[in-house]
Order: sequence, then structure tokens, then C-alpha cells
Amino acid sequence: MQASRHRAISPRRPARHLIGAELVFLLLLVGCFPLNRDHAVWMASQGFRLIGQGRYAMADLFLEFALELDSTYSEAWYYRGLSYVNQQGLEEADSCFSRAIAIRPVFMDVYCARGRARFQLERYDAALADFGALITMYPTLPEGYEGRAMVNEKLGHTRWALSDLDSVIHLAGGRSKDYHWRGLLWLREDATDSAFSDFNRAIALDPENADAFSDRAYVHYQKGEFEMAVADCDSALLIEADHDAGLYTRALALDMLGAVDEAVKAYHRFLDVAADTDPAVPDVRRRLKELGD
Repeated sequence: MQASRHRAISPRRPARHLIGAELVFLLLLVGCFPLNRDHAVWMASQGFRLIGQGRYAMADLFLEFALELDSTYSEAWYYRGLSYVNQQGLEEADSCFSRAIAIRPVFMDVYCARGRARFQLERYDAALADFGALITMYPTLPEGYEGRAMVNEKLGHTRWALSDLDSVIHLAGGRSKDYHWRGLLWLREDATDSAFSDFNRAIALDPENADAFSDRAYVHYQKGEFEMAVADCDSALLIEADHDAGLYTRALALDMLGAVDEAVKAYHRFLDVAADTDPAVPDVRRRLKELGD
């Protein structure tokens, strides 16, 4: 396929022209015509579109005009909150989401967004309240249970998180990521058979789920099934060559099989990709010294 002849043009120039055109159009619209709620809706929708493009300053400008026209338009407050989230302004996002909920108390997406923002702010009780309200209003949708499971997992309430994930799996129709997540929680409970079953389901639903292969490999390793652990790690690494957990478990399994040369190579490969803060790094360096490397 022939490359576009326009590829040589700087990609920044059209973006600046587009931003300028949008700004001029917005100022003309605000300055020359009587505006109403329909214009606020349009401005808010443009703000949302710009958020999706990562152009937050321009999005905020459109949303500010929308809210000046109609401060009771809940979607505009919601979009403004999303823009703040993307700019790490979580306190401001919480405030915007709260305004949206005050205007429209049954706005599902906003409860979910505010709950996640409060989770990031480590306001776990408030986050639980938001996800609980979501479940009360929409008991047949998975989002509330998913959010509550996230908070309960963080708080160490594994059994409660497992219960919520049962609801998520039932309501969402069984997604690979949900079975994988539940498998990880079963590992916390030392329920390796249940974890293994969920990892199997995750892989069956998505054969490209490298994390599920890697975590199933860990279960094999825990059971002393080292060759199967290596095989699952190899599957994970075919999908994601720098999968750090897969590299680590593979090295451990090869070490236990007595394949010292391969294990040393695998340990070094893990160190190549692992972050210095990875808690496994000191153990790997110590083991390499023990192996004379």
C-alpha cells in the first residue's frame, strides 16, 4: 500500500489550526447569537469529544461555556469531572460529579465515576457508599458490584470481594478478566483449586490473556508441576514477550527442574524488564549469586 503523500506534513499544525477554528467558532457563537439550553447541550457534547481526544484545555473551555448557559445540565458537570480525572484533579472531579448527582440523582455513570475517583483518593467508605447506591438503583447491572469488589479487595475483605465478583460474572455473562480477577482472589484465600479453575475459564474465554497464563503457571509451580509451569509461562511470553511475572515464574520453575543454565538466563531476562521496586528483584539477585553468576 502506497504511503500517504501527506505524511511529511507535521501532525501538530492541523491540530493547532483545528483548535483555533473551534475557538473562533465558539467565541462567535457566544458573542453573536442568543444562546439557550440546546447550545449548552451542543457545547457539552463537543467538550466530551475533546476529552476523548486528550485535548483537555479546549474541552474545559467548551464545558465552562456550557455550564454558564445552563448550570443545571448534569451531563456537563459529569464531563467536566471526567476531564479533571484525566488531569489528575481528583478533588475537583469529586466536586463536579457531586454536582451532577445533586441535579440528577439516578445518573448511573456518575456514581460509578465518583466511586472510582474516591477510591483513588483513598476515601474507601465514600466509594463503598457510591457503589452501594449504584447496586440499589441498578441491581441487575455489574458496574456497582465490580466497583464494590475493587474496594473490598483493597480493604482486605476478600470474601466480600469474591461475593461481588460472583455477581459480576453472573450479570456480565462471564468475561475473561472477571474470572482472572476472581482467580487471583482465590489465591489470596489459598484456594488453589478454585483459582486454577477460574484461570482455565479466563484462558478459554480469551486465549490472548497473558496474565491468566502466567498466574495459572504460578499455581502449577505451587503444586510442584514445574514443567507445566514453564509451558504456561511460555504461552504468556508468546503473547507478551516482556511479561515480568511470566519471566519470573519461568525462571523459578526452571531452577526447580535443575536446568541451571536456562534458569540463569531466565533470571537475567526478568531483571532486564522488572522495575527496580519489584519485590522479587532482591531475591533474584541473591539467587544468581548462589548459582555462581
